[in-house]
Amino acid sequence: MTNPNGSLDPRSLLPGQDDDWVMYPLDEFAVTTVTEVITGLVGSAGIDLDLKPADLMSNLNARTDPNADPMVAKEAAADKPSPFRLKPGVFFHAPRLLFKVLRHDPARWQREERSFRNRIKLFKHRTAQAGSLSDKELARLAEDIVDLFRTCLHDGAMYYGLGLVWMYWRTARLLRKRSNAGGELTENVAAYFLQLLLTDQKNPLSPLFEQFRKLSADTQEVDLQAFVVSIPDSAFMTANTSRDIEKAIFKKLRALPKGQQIETQVDALLADLPVAPEAVDWPFSPRPQLPFRLLVALLSSEPIEGLDELLTDEDAAKQVAKKLPFRKRPPWRWNVAKTRGLMAGAVGTVFLLLEIIPVLQRALSEVAQRLLRRRQVEVAEDLMLLRFDDILKALVDQADRQDLVLENHHAHIKKLTARRRARQLEAKETKTLREDNNETPVSLDGLTSEP
Repeated sequence: MTNPNGSLDPRSLLPGQDDDWVMYPLDEFAVTTVTEVITGLVGSAGIDLDLKPADLMSNLNARTDPNADPMVAKEAAADKPSPFRLKPGVFFHAPRLLFKVLRHDPARWQREERSFRNRIKLFKHRTAQAGSLSDKELARLAEDIVDLFRTCLHDGAMYYGLGLVWMYWRTARLLRKRSNAGGELTENVAAYFLQLLLTDQKNPLSPLFEQFRKLSADTQEVDLQAFVVSIPDSAFMTANTSRDIEKAIFKKLRALPKGQQIETQVDALLADLPVAPEAVDWPFSPRPQLPFRLLVALLSSEPIEGLDELLTDEDAAKQVAKKLPFRKRPPWRWNVAKTRGLMAGAVGTVFLLLEIIPVLQRALSEVAQRLLRRRQVEVAEDLMLLRFDDILKALVDQADRQDLVLENHHAHIKKLTARRRARQLEAKETKTLREDNNETPVSLDGLTSEP
């Protein structure tokens, strides 16, 4: 894929854009786990929340990018209503959840974080000794790690979701007699949440985002996307993998005035992440690893319209306060402090979730080796073609799973074929649209898949 202006699109390197990316059953288990936890939580609170990422992104694209793909803009009009809706009886359906907000103790998150970290430390220790565990003990360990992931995810979603509900509800009550402030209020509250997520010094995401902003300023100054496109094909003659392509690009990049500085910033950002990106994917995955250094550099060179202005503007909380009478400003400041505490828990939970994933994967790596030794599967990568429940059953009953692997493999190939056909059709339609607009697409062959 390419940008409308003909430059390299860094999103083409993301999972889900490549032709040969189709979720395996084990991936589907992970995605289903996240969806079930969040859907169950918001549903129990009587909240109607649209969680379809494609719809949300299309709507965002139409709102913020006047030069967006007209086909996307047509499907997602700028006046499309927000996907967030509160049912009339929400505060009667979820009194227990709301009391957690009303009685929220700022120290509660610190206590929960200590508890989560102690359990993660215990699981790390047990996983390091996984080779000495019995099959049932190893299966129970994997189940316990998944249970911790669900619990942590539930709390994080609660902090974020209820923080959002709380903010909208309290703000609406404060401004209920100011009907002309509705649209602008929604904008301010959304901006305030973004500021809390990205710039609040009390959450661990803030320093990472600040590093990314500095990197983004440098990569956009050298026009990194155009530079990558301008590299001649001869520079990649000896490249056999996407990693080789990454090395070749950074070798050329170092010759630029800020090239070495950009490379240093990329490495520093990746080093400061709570978990290395490579550790988040299954260690026995048959997929080729993404070139993360190149991915970060290209993503940073993609300008985000309106973000800099938003984050350098006056605190959105102060903008809302200016719309309030003086007598209502103290309760608004109290509301802001309450929301900040909730958001600290939400962001902190995300970091804990990232730390849990590699622990589960190490446990499953031991499972894969045992199934392989018993010839229940042919290769370790076959685990990707089994669901989590099937993996645990295979570990305990020691029965052959090769037939199930083969069945799931055929289903995977069908999905892959259907996806490729759909993408071919989409590519033809996109090409026709761009030819009508006299735009020249840029080839990304060799950057998005292994040869």
